[in-house]
Amino acid sequence: MIGFGQGWIKGYVDVVSYSVAQTNDGGYIVTGGINTPNNRSNAWLLKTDGQGNQEWVNTFGGPEIDGCYAVKQTTDGGYILSGFIGETDTSSGEIWIFKTDIFGTQIWSNTYVSGRAEYSVQQTTDGGYVISTSSNDILKIDSSGITEWSCDYSPHIDQIFSIKQTVDGGYIMTGLITYGAPGVDVCTIKVDSIGGVEWIKTYGNNTFFNESRDIEQTTDGGYIIAGTKGITNNTCLAWLLKTNNQGDTLWTNIFSEIYSTVAFSVAETTDGGYIVSGGTGIDESTMEILLLKTDSNGNKQWSEVFGAGISFSVEQTIDGGYIVAGFSFANQNLIKTDANGNVTSTINIDGNANRKLQKTVDILGRETQQTNQPLFYIYDDGTVEKRIVIE
Repeated sequence: MIGFGQGWIKGYVDVVSYSVAQTNDGGYIVTGGINTPNNRSNAWLLKTDGQGNQEWVNTFGGPEIDGCYAVKQTTDGGYILSGFIGETDTSSGEIWIFKTDIFGTQIWSNTYVSGRAEYSVQQTTDGGYVISTSSNDILKIDSSGITEWSCDYSPHIDQIFSIKQTVDGGYIMTGLITYGAPGVDVCTIKVDSIGGVEWIKTYGNNTFFNESRDIEQTTDGGYIIAGTKGITNNTCLAWLLKTNNQGDTLWTNIFSEIYSTVAFSVAETTDGGYIVSGGTGIDESTMEILLLKTDSNGNKQWSEVFGAGISFSVEQTIDGGYIVAGFSFANQNLIKTDANGNVTSTINIDGNANRKLQKTVDILGRETQQTNQPLFYIYDDGTVEKRIVIE
């Protein structure tokens, strides 16, 4: 008997999905970029129900190249988004942060210095927001988008991909530091509540290309970091690092699937393990979306690959499954799986192999062959099974 599980795949034409989060109502909020008729792009915000069906969609931006890399639901039920606006062939545009209500209607919108907000935005405990940028600084704003402070962390770090508030009210950030060919290493910096440096750690030994894309504080007070480790000049593998609360390495694992493998997003799971998303393939043009689950020590438990593309965002859902967003050549922009990475579930019922089916009846006892309703299978040995066959 085949039944629907917790999984589904949704595709949205001409869009790139960079970030997804489950919402308070059990649905999902997704952001990224959507192609415009003038061969540019606008920011794209989609709200779905729990099955990935569209509830509403909004676009934001101007005539040039705009997009959003991160979205989170806020305590008032609305959403905070970060990205960039106004990029042209000669200009990188500006960092762009905006806030919407629960229906995706824009409440305020602010731009800051030149550059991009990266794949991380978070509402802080004081009601404001913290944002990582494509340069080497972080931005702290209040609930209306007004800058409270910003800090430049050069020359310690060249690009910050992810920042999260920590339980002590400070912040943890990760990205990369460039030493010159060929050395690029992972860099992680812990700061206090106003951006003052507490410690700086690098990982990678200044060989080949190493970077980190996501960091999260774990329940033991330490940190989990997801990134990419260069093995040769042409090969990289997904890289997972676990540290203590001072950034000292507890363990590190690399993962190989199909040729090169990259990790862009990580989250701690309710069983104490970790879920990682990214991509695997020969090169960028052949990448497939990768979802990988480990135990608490970083040992791989399972992995799944979904079509051509790459995932930038994953999180565990309230039903124990996972929601994955990314770029896909096959229009698989939003993927929902069960706890084992499956999109569908198959249930096999073993019974008496020698018995013969006499007839199938509906709930009124009438013989029928219909599906999508409760059916009773009556066998010659006197046994009866109740089934729902879905086609």
